[in-house]
Amino acid sequence: MRFSTVLLTAVSLLAPAAMSQDLITPIKIQFTNLELADYYDQTNVTYKTVNNASIDAVIFVPKGLKHKPAPVVVQFHGGALVVGTNPEPAFFPNWVMNLPRANNAILVSPAYRLAPEAKAYQILEDIRDFWKWLHSGTFQKALPNNVSADLSKILVAGESAGGYLSLQSALLFNDIAKIKAVIAQYPGGWPDIKGFNPTPAVVDPALNKFLDDFLKTVNPGEDVLSQSPWPQRADLFNAIFATGRLREMYGTPEDLVPATLEYALKKATSVPPVWFLQGDHDSIVPKETTDEVIAKLKKAHPKTDIKYTVRPGEHGFDGFYSLDKPFIAEGVAFVKKYWLRDGR
Repeated sequence: MRFSTVLLTAVSLLAPAAMSQDLITPIKIQFTNLELADYYDQTNVTYKTVNNASIDAVIFVPKGLKHKPAPVVVQFHGGALVVGTNPEPAFFPNWVMNLPRANNAILVSPAYRLAPEAKAYQILEDIRDFWKWLHSGTFQKALPNNVSADLSKILVAGESAGGYLSLQSALLFNDIAKIKAVIAQYPGGWPDIKGFNPTPAVVDPALNKFLDDFLKTVNPGEDVLSQSPWPQRADLFNAIFATGRLREMYGTPEDLVPATLEYALKKATSVPPVWFLQGDHDSIVPKETTDEVIAKLKKAHPKTDIKYTVRPGEHGFDGFYSLDKPFIAEGVAFVKKYWLRDGR
């Protein structure tokens, strides 16, 4: 048993509320990276360039995968669209990491520009361009010689901001993406949702000054940053949520329009099945916000097949769960009915 696994076992015995973030983060990062290296062959590919900066996707092929065309899992990392890398080992749930391997599928984790260097609509432009790249033929050429992908069987998943990007992909870009099913874990990012990063009753002036000083160092819409592995910029992340200024990080009110749920629901013609996963004590993406997203989705697209799993826990509560956890197994069975089905 690896050292990281021993530590993980000890930490997992604690209730989530008792876990120190200082303890969880290094264990999760080490564990995730070791598991990925053990079970997948990795290839980094640039899918677009912005201002001479590469925006990359990482392709993970399960070791021993045969030539038979393999289904695809696309995973968007979380981090409030402000922090993270692809995939982000501190946030990447164990069960999602192992889902492709358990189904002889290829895992693809794209980077995207981060805010506040990028505006919300520019991040969505990256997501659109990723899907174009995936279906362009370039992706297939980047695979090992003995591997091919079945792009008629695509599952998209993501936690937090990654859940937002997963569902936005299905709403805004599915004519390009051709997604069969969506996993949206405690998804957050729509600036028109009521519970989106409210301003606290009491705000530390020092945190506002920190953000003001930080914003003076960037040129929003021009600078390009697509990699910020946790805990880099953790101080920025924490200051944003403590001051309620996340909308400001995403741009002007005009910049935010293409990022809203209202805009996406109007643009979508049909929506693939979605499994929502939510913690009932989530302080970053409160359950009430996911309730609102689902209610509006059902109203706009009543034929969409939706599964909603609510469990006790905070943001990222499923990080250490495995595929055999009963409610995880049930949700995975739901999406597999659509993801791995032949035809439309």
